[in-house]
Amino acid sequence: MREKILLLGMCCFLSMTGGSAQRKERNVQTSTMKCEVKGQLGKEQGWKKVLVSESTVGVGKVEYVDSVGIVDGRFLLPVEQEAVPTLHKLKVVDDRDNAQELWLFVDCDEISVRTDKKSGLLRASGSESNEAYFSLMQEKAPLEQQIQATETLFEDATQPREVRWRAEATLDSLNEVEARLHTQYLRAHPKTLLALTIAAQNCNQLGMTISEQTLEQLPEMFKETKAYKRVSRYVENEHLCIPGDGYHDFAMKDINGRVVRLSDYAEQSSYVVLDFWASWCPSCRADMPLMVEMYQRFKDRGIEFIGISLDKDEAKWKQAVKDMGMEWMQLSDLKGWDCHAARINGVNHIPYTIIIAPNGRVMMKDIHGHKLMEALERWAEKP
Repeated sequence: MREKILLLGMCCFLSMTGGSAQRKERNVQTSTMKCEVKGQLGKEQGWKKVLVSESTVGVGKVEYVDSVGIVDGRFLLPVEQEAVPTLHKLKVVDDRDNAQELWLFVDCDEISVRTDKKSGLLRASGSESNEAYFSLMQEKAPLEQQIQATETLFEDATQPREVRWRAEATLDSLNEVEARLHTQYLRAHPKTLLALTIAAQNCNQLGMTISEQTLEQLPEMFKETKAYKRVSRYVENEHLCIPGDGYHDFAMKDINGRVVRLSDYAEQSSYVVLDFWASWCPSCRADMPLMVEMYQRFKDRGIEFIGISLDKDEAKWKQAVKDMGMEWMQLSDLKGWDCHAARINGVNHIPYTIIIAPNGRVMMKDIHGHKLMEALERWAEKP
């Protein structure tokens, strides 16, 4: 077990089993918060221990840093941390390594963890965030199943184009439904750790306006957290490239080592499609057959295509361009996410597109698939 110390944004878990303890209160003078997480899971499942992650934003892989034994279906996990609520993941396991996981919002002095009788899933109660999160997950469960199944279909490059297009359109609709559900919970619980977590995990889906409104309503105590900074950074990046504003010029080497400036192509009586991608990005590869088709359809109709790779490995970049038949101009500074063109345009995920009009103004951004095809068909010169 790794030794832990009390740090800003981290918890100190004082592991112990069984027994009882007095209700803990927040220590205002030292700005710390004490919380007891009490588990009553029942004996039927034969749970043996609980693994506890470090504090997290809830994005990416988590690291479990502590554990506590379960005796007769019960456990007790005292927590002491600085007085800022934190998010952790609990993983309950048995002797056969069967497991259930639970996101835990440590934001009050006592939290109860039990098995929900209706769903059979773990649930936490005792605070607004924990209660609301369980409700949100119950509402999202059937939607998540639909999204995962549709994503699998869309990313299957062996499927006919029409099938993948229909899957993409369905995905757009499902994501809009999920975004409305997330927004509903943000507005119902605006000052909670739940609101911050939803925004941090889904800022690309929610968009700049909702993300910015969420930050404005959160208490001051969250401002130094990783989650708050993640959303704030997203909002700042979104402001770097706004439809209606002028484009950001840059210079970068093409696949043959020749330096190319964007201004050599923008404002030249053509629309310009900037496509940010990388050879290591599965979604980019899934999108590329359609991008190849769009290039062939519009290259002689006043649409200029420029690919910008976020690769670091030159050989893999060039091989991907060859393998996927990407005949249009390809640029890269081989700096990965530090790519200059990506940074000045606030690109925080890929694939990502920016459409520049002949007058040098940004028309649209982050548009893909059939929506991009439809937009280009409207703007392209008639054949």
